[in-house]
Amino acid sequence: MPSDQTFHCFRCGRIYSSWFNYCSVCLNTGTIVPTARRQPTKLDMMAEISSAAEMAKTSMDLVENCYSPSFKLCRNAMVVLGGEAGAGKSSMGVRLVDSIGGPALMLSCEMGLSPALAQTLRRAKIRRKDFHIVKSGGFSWMYDFIVREKVQALLIDSIQTCHIDSDEARKLLNITPLKLLVGVSQLSRTGQPFRAREWEFESDVNVHVESGKWEIYKSRYQRAPVKGDAFEQEEQEEIVEVSDVA
Repeated sequence: MPSDQTFHCFRCGRIYSSWFNYCSVCLNTGTIVPTARRQPTKLDMMAEISSAAEMAKTSMDLVENCYSPSFKLCRNAMVVLGGEAGAGKSSMGVRLVDSIGGPALMLSCEMGLSPALAQTLRRAKIRRKDFHIVKSGGFSWMYDFIVREKVQALLIDSIQTCHIDSDEARKLLNITPLKLLVGVSQLSRTGQPFRAREWEFESDVNVHVESGKWEIYKSRYQRAPVKGDAFEQEEQEEIVEVSDVA
């Protein structure tokens, strides 16, 4: 085995230089596996070319979204949603990418194509055919799909379990039609967001989600903090439905 082989915990994303039977971060046993090496492709050599005018749009050209009027986004925005399990990150993520309009793609590494994901989409009232869902996909496959389907918003759930790093995510924003990329970050049992630091540094908006509430604590588009309810839209729709029945 090559000396530069690394291992990672597929539960929390912790990187190890050698194999262990027990993850010291998320406290799970038997979750340490070899880290796969992605073979270089022609996309790695593709130049990311822009202009001063185009670069200005990334900080001035607001992207319309119907998620929340207080959640400001500009073109090519990268957003990271962090928090503990069950906080409402995935629910907020699907609503956020759905609010952009146009084709959307969800890389569902955490829930897969499970009944739990179906319930999340049902509660968010997302039923359109151009909201695409894939259980796993590499960098090259993602690029081909986004360009072919003209995907406007991408959700990665979660960044700990996917095979795309923050640099590749930024490159997808720069060389594809994407307007928004959202990454969901899971905390370990000890409260550590492993593999999330590089994403938080690279991202344009960082959001903490807890008990169905969100708070923007870093944003390049507006002054933080900004707070809101991850399920506000859903609750309003339920109130309207009840009123109509009454």
